[in-house]
Amino acid sequence: MAAAKGSNALIQQLLEAEEEADTIVNKAKENRVKMLKDARFSAEEELKVFRAKEEERFKAEYEQTAGQEDSLVSSLEAKTKGEIEGIKKDYMENKDKLIEFIHRKVMDVDLSLDTETIAVLRTCDKRGVAP
Repeated sequence: MAAAKGSNALIQQLLEAEEEADTIVNKAKENRVKMLKDARFSAEEELKVFRAKEEERFKAEYEQTAGQEDSLVSSLEAKTKGEIEGIKKDYMENKDKLIEFIHRKVMDVDLSLDTETIAVLRTCDKRGVAP
């Protein structure tokens, strides 16, 4: 019986050690979950701060480039208007000259034939062949 009491005591000690180990493991799991939650919360806070800084930086850059784009658009519009006015001026200056040039080319056709062409036409006429 003494052996049974000793073995019961050992079994009891093992059970207590197992319970203590379970308690330690459960506390470790709880601590791990708590640490993960804390880390996640901390990361989210850092992300919020980072996002706010980046949005401010983006807005500042956007406003700066938007102002530059407006000035570029204005200068391009002014340049385009100037070029259009130059083209209109050239048109008005050269319109009459162009009309006269086209009229001359259409109306003043040179009808003279060189001697070689006249000789060929006479030869064709004598033979009764159409040129």
